[in-house]
Amino acid sequence: AEEIEDYTGQSIPINIDFISELFMLNKNIEPLMPSQEQTAWRAYYRGLVFNNLINVSYSEIGSAFRALSTSYQQNDTRSVAVTDQFYIKQYVMATLGYSRTHDNLSGHRNETNTYNSAFAQLMLRIPDYPYLRFGYNNNWGANELNPGINDTAIFNPTERNSQSISAGIGYNITQIPFAPAQIDLSWRGSADDGIINNNPMYDNQTQTINVSVINRFTQIPLRTQIGVTTNSNELKLTSEKKDNFNLFLRGEYALWDSRVKPYMEYRTTSLSGDQDAQSHAHYTLGVETFPLRDMIVSTNVGWKTYANDDQQAVDYNSFTWRFMLNQRF
Repeated sequence: AEEIEDYTGQSIPINIDFISELFMLNKNIEPLMPSQEQTAWRAYYRGLVFNNLINVSYSEIGSAFRALSTSYQQNDTRSVAVTDQFYIKQYVMATLGYSRTHDNLSGHRNETNTYNSAFAQLMLRIPDYPYLRFGYNNNWGANELNPGINDTAIFNPTERNSQSISAGIGYNITQIPFAPAQIDLSWRGSADDGIINNNPMYDNQTQTINVSVINRFTQIPLRTQIGVTTNSNELKLTSEKKDNFNLFLRGEYALWDSRVKPYMEYRTTSLSGDQDAQSHAHYTLGVETFPLRDMIVSTNVGWKTYANDDQQAVDYNSFTWRFMLNQRF
């Protein structure tokens, strides 16, 4: 037919050649398939082999991939990670791991960044004896010029490295009948440096010592905590040394089967070395309640003071009231 009737009954001419060409065009169109830039996938293996919990994973995320549940992930990246956790009952636990990530899978950017991370942790815990732990972390990364674009005018070769070593010892003192205590002593040393265009950006070294004591009284529902931390940071490029000292005290008392917990906190920080001598002090009085399952209602009042020995004009005090409602679903 060369004519059809519309809904009013009037005749409408039909261009047969146009419809024929349109039909042949549609027949040649292939279904639209997602490209590599629009997809993301992950493969992994997890298994227990002779007290070794082994995890291996590999993932790729396209540059144009979008999903509400993965908005935290970095697009246009490829990652591989391997970890091995070895244990002997509750006495020995050792963990080793390595991961590597690099971006610019699409090749649309002028440079490609590669990040590597390796770590090792060891925990020795023998009943009725002090427990020991050791840790090592190493992170390094660099960028390289994309040969497909090769724009050296906007390329800045960069390298970044950071390492840290930590050790700790702790002991649960159950010999105190009315107030058994858990004591923990730890040390951490770290160094990080960065180079851009063959010029150093930063070169820092840090040492931290922390002591923590927690008491849980047996005759009354009282829990106390004391924490002391000293930190020393050396900026090698400027020959500066900055130190700080932190003291933390907390006491909480449980009422009505731990449904209500009033508490008090005191925290102070003192800064010294190649910087203004300063001190921060925080005083907090509050209460936590658990009226329903998975619900926490808390409120507290806090008073903060700041003092600068070199610039007394910037000293100040502040008062804060907080109310918080947390519901877990």
